[in-house]
Amino acid sequence: MHQQPLPGQQSVDLRLPARADFLPLVQNCVEKGATISGLSENRLMGLVLAAEEIFLHLCQVSRPGERISLRLSPAPTGVDLQFSVKSKALQLGGLNIVATDGVESLLAKEDFNQIGLLLAAGFTDHFSLHMPGEQECILQLRQEREYPDPGNQSAGERHQAAEPFQLTTAPTTQILQLACLQTTAYYPPYLYTNQFRHPGKFADLVLGKELACLLLQDAMGSTCGMICWETSSERAVRFFGPYVFCSNDQQEIARQLTDFFIGRVARTRANIVFTAQATDDLPMQQFEQLGTLDYCPPDEQCVSLQACYRHMREDHGMALWCHPALEEFLRREYTRLVLIRDIRLTGEMGAHQDDTSVFGLDMNRSSSLAIIRPLLDGRDMTENLALHISHLIKQNIHNIRCIIDLGHGWQAAMAGALLEQGFTPGFIQPLAGSGDCVVFQYAAVQS
Repeated sequence: MHQQPLPGQQSVDLRLPARADFLPLVQNCVEKGATISGLSENRLMGLVLAAEEIFLHLCQVSRPGERISLRLSPAPTGVDLQFSVKSKALQLGGLNIVATDGVESLLAKEDFNQIGLLLAAGFTDHFSLHMPGEQECILQLRQEREYPDPGNQSAGERHQAAEPFQLTTAPTTQILQLACLQTTAYYPPYLYTNQFRHPGKFADLVLGKELACLLLQDAMGSTCGMICWETSSERAVRFFGPYVFCSNDQQEIARQLTDFFIGRVARTRANIVFTAQATDDLPMQQFEQLGTLDYCPPDEQCVSLQACYRHMREDHGMALWCHPALEEFLRREYTRLVLIRDIRLTGEMGAHQDDTSVFGLDMNRSSSLAIIRPLLDGRDMTENLALHISHLIKQNIHNIRCIIDLGHGWQAAMAGALLEQGFTPGFIQPLAGSGDCVVFQYAAVQS
């Protein structure tokens, strides 16, 4: 466990000329600023090296007189490092995980700028790209602390709880870690996310308010159930659970947790709540089904995961982009879900595109699951997608998904390439991005 940053601990900001001779200032800022976040020496040096490579790359591609902004911020599980730059010349293909497959080619071309980006992506845990303006790029990295692996722990049989039950809205670190262990003991891995695999990290995320949790305890103080949700979106709240840890009426405990959760979120600005990993305990009569995805655990029989959602307030409709090949699916699903959407078709109009696209990748090797997220458009989008699929299959990943945001025309246009490469649309996630998102599943691996 790591002590959470105090309110007075502000982010560190630098705004520097895009010149390589300012590199020592960047190195010193990251090294000194990140020390307070509890990173081990190896992870701290990885972040420093990533900062060096990205700063030098941005210096190389920036025009004379441009400036680079850097922000170092404490995060619940480590530290966030953000670079902002205004430039038309960005070539960020080295951030793709598949660039590791072509490192020999990069060396032969002496393309050390892209190799630097490849190293930066490998030195840190997560990265994301945002393009708030036509010429503006924000690149954010997160480096996390190391958490001990609890291993496979048996929680025994579910215990008989002593009623009455009471809601716990401010659980302690120890209670959160125990509830996390109970979740992983009583439920299969496909019904929770990586956040649950390390109890210390899970507790840090809750105490750091990136996750929210409600727990139900019995008269003896034993935890009988839990429901959690992400706090990153104001419109579409993704939740996990409910998870029940006692042998009493599981349906009643799950109903109470769900009702408490709905009541809590109803006081926020959220439009919907949704889950893509519905447990058998979830009172499905309170939700509408979005669809299902197949999940194939390593060396086990495939199972079907249900995705469902619930409106928290009226949906007034919106305009979205759609590739012609996906139009029939979208119109059918929007009719079924009774959602008002103005569907605008994408098309090739000859507008300029950058050479290189970038995909983010959330990969869980132990669950044999990978989620591809488009981050940057480029002319090589179809080829890059095919390379990612090939790379993941070589890594023995049996479950490959891709999520596109229909609020962005360039992402909606990806649907054609996804269908050509063997993906099938699974379901729509209303309001999950700038617009609705569509979750695709790569069918060829299962078959």
